[in-house]
Amino acid sequence: MILLSIIALYVLILIVLSILANNKKGLILSKVNNAVHQLLPGDAHINDIEINMWRYFPKIEIRLIDVSYKDTLRHEPLFVAKTVSTTFNIVQLIQRNLDVRDLKVANGSFHLFTDSSGYSNNYLLKPKQREIERPGKKSQKVFIDNVELQNFHVVIDHAQKEKKYDILIKDMDARIKKVDTVLNIRLKEKCLVNGLGFNLAQGIYLQNQEVEGTFNIKFNLPQKSLQFSNAKASINKQLYTMGGNFNFSDSGKFSLKVDTRKLVYKQALSILTEKIQRKLSLYQLSEPINVTAEIEGPLMYKSIPFVRVEWTTEDNILQTPIATFDKCSFKGSYFNERVKGVPRTDPNSMVVFDNFVGNWEGIQVAGSNIMITDLANPTLDVKLQSTTDFPALDNKFNLQTIRFIEGIAVMTLQYNGPLTANVALLQKLSGAIHVKDGIIQYEPKTLTFTNCNGDIIFNENDISINNFKCDLNKSHFEVQVQGKNAGAYMQSDPAKAMIVCNVTAPFIDLGDFKSVFSRNKTASSARKKKGPKLAKTLLNADEILENGTLSLNMKAGHIVFDQFDATAFNSNILFRKDDWLINNISLNTAGGSLTAKGSVQQPGAARHDAKIAVAVKNVNVQKLFYEFNEFGQNGITSRNLRGNFTADADIALGISSSGSVVANSITGAVDFSLKNGALVNYKPLENIKNFILRNRDLSNVKFAELKNRLDIDHDKIHINRMEIQSNVLSMFVEGIYGLNGNSNILIQLPLSNLGKKDDKRPQNVGVHSKVGPSIFVRAVSGDDGKMKFKLTFSKKIKARSAGNDNESAGDEKKQ
Repeated sequence: MILLSIIALYVLILIVLSILANNKKGLILSKVNNAVHQLLPGDAHINDIEINMWRYFPKIEIRLIDVSYKDTLRHEPLFVAKTVSTTFNIVQLIQRNLDVRDLKVANGSFHLFTDSSGYSNNYLLKPKQREIERPGKKSQKVFIDNVELQNFHVVIDHAQKEKKYDILIKDMDARIKKVDTVLNIRLKEKCLVNGLGFNLAQGIYLQNQEVEGTFNIKFNLPQKSLQFSNAKASINKQLYTMGGNFNFSDSGKFSLKVDTRKLVYKQALSILTEKIQRKLSLYQLSEPINVTAEIEGPLMYKSIPFVRVEWTTEDNILQTPIATFDKCSFKGSYFNERVKGVPRTDPNSMVVFDNFVGNWEGIQVAGSNIMITDLANPTLDVKLQSTTDFPALDNKFNLQTIRFIEGIAVMTLQYNGPLTANVALLQKLSGAIHVKDGIIQYEPKTLTFTNCNGDIIFNENDISINNFKCDLNKSHFEVQVQGKNAGAYMQSDPAKAMIVCNVTAPFIDLGDFKSVFSRNKTASSARKKKGPKLAKTLLNADEILENGTLSLNMKAGHIVFDQFDATAFNSNILFRKDDWLINNISLNTAGGSLTAKGSVQQPGAARHDAKIAVAVKNVNVQKLFYEFNEFGQNGITSRNLRGNFTADADIALGISSSGSVVANSITGAVDFSLKNGALVNYKPLENIKNFILRNRDLSNVKFAELKNRLDIDHDKIHINRMEIQSNVLSMFVEGIYGLNGNSNILIQLPLSNLGKKDDKRPQNVGVHSKVGPSIFVRAVSGDDGKMKFKLTFSKKIKARSAGNDNESAGDEKKQ
């Protein structure tokens, strides 16, 4: 009964107070506004006041309606709120000692600004100085231990320092507990971050991001510092762990650390500025990453905070504008202060990838300390290592002239230069390839090299091959290659683009190279469709090998080709697509030496046309004819000739796709000298016995020096008048030797041959010397292709046509 009476009395008092408050509301509102004006330096105004006895019964609520606080110059609000409310109990009201413990602000805003002229409304935060309190009078202190904000917009901007922080607090509840000079605040919030602009020229962080979380904050009042750690918050539903330290003193600084797991890459980019997003959006990661970020710097100074972001990922797929890597793992970091003391802007920012491993279309690559610097004009510094098999390497280089068929390649690729979102960047790579036990095929001529070992080094314009060893069938080679400025020349002046190849070999079988006389094999359509993928210089080398110039310097201790056998081989040959320029060939063969120069062109698929100047010195003529396959004729062969041969020849000839001399293709002239010569078992000479010297042995005839000029015209050899002095007879020969049966040779046999020959070595008397009476014999081709000899009284040289000896009937006597 007593309890009911107390409750009834309490309710009665509240009713009375409610009536009194409503009757005196205007007076109360006036006094509150006056008190606020005396306390605050700006223009503060409360439009209405509401005292409610029942909303938070048994507490009494005082609610201020349409509250504003403006500066006196611009009349722009620092603070506005639709409602500001608090509660207290009836005892405090009776004692006139209002102890405000809670505060709730709804539908309002807070705007602290400094404009471009330097004018700021921050003076509104400092209350007016109060009169000196009288002795014995106690000051009333207000401590609020619970603050709630609903739909409250906070903007802090400084135009001169290009800073702006814009946050819409949808709901916030702060529970405050004071321990000595430290406020322990448990803060739960849900807000929309419109943006954090530490330097507006560089962009805004956290633009339009939903943030929700719980923070345990410590605010040190004397030090004006705020700290929190291990706070859990979500940004767009992604959970983050945060820690921070904010110092609000005059030299205010802050630091913020954020950590999250399994963050989607696209969502991570949304936190950063638009400029950074545009740059990093060129790269995509298909799987989430783990991220840690640190931000620290001054709060109010015109500077950009230090930003460092680190991330890790495993078994991911990285897509870039120039390549895609799968099964990749790496650590990465971004920071905006590469050089301390330099402004923290894009030019001083960098991205680093470390411990990178990934699969690049079949090639497993790894790299450390991959850097992208100067994000205003990005520069990439990358070095990748890989050990891969030849088929994967062949697919990556996709060269048209060279195929990597089998083997292992230890590859290093590097690049230091502008970063572009263009696949052409791959063509600017430089690097080295160490080849182990490789099989490489030169596609145009189908030459397959085995046991390949050595180093290929290349950059954008140069290529070199060092200590490269390989085999082609029985031939073994050591190769050095230099291609200086090859890439640049292929773009500006292809005629100057050249690769110099130096080859040494203990033994070469030239038969292994017969395919060089075949028509260039065209690349398969499958390889053509792929197009160039990697390394401009290698691509240019590809172009040079097919369309440019290859300078081949070759040295060999021993070379063979069918019957040909030589030593001390040296050559310099320029290959230009289907044309060759033979600057020099020298070798020792058949006991003497041979040098040559000339050119080779390929007019058709099955033929090469060669123009060659050859100098032969003191070679064994028998071996020479044998080694050169009788020079494509069978009139006089190595079975018949003996002696030391010296000659200068300028000839043109055709070479078949098999490397043989095309029949009847030789034209030109040969000036020769045969010393210590002999003609053995030469049937046409032995047939002279039908006319003269029947009792002499002509099977082994030794000669004085034979000298003459032979003019070769396809299937005809024009023999200029030639003196032949031998141990058995003297003769003078001239005419045409036909390779196809059109021979017409005039032989002058002086009658002095009837005398006895001495045993001394015969001596020449001169091709135009008077030798006295002579018998003339004509050698012509018969219908059976064999040489026929007949006496003649005509000294004319006429070619014989089929079925007609072209001589008057009375001039000759058949034998």
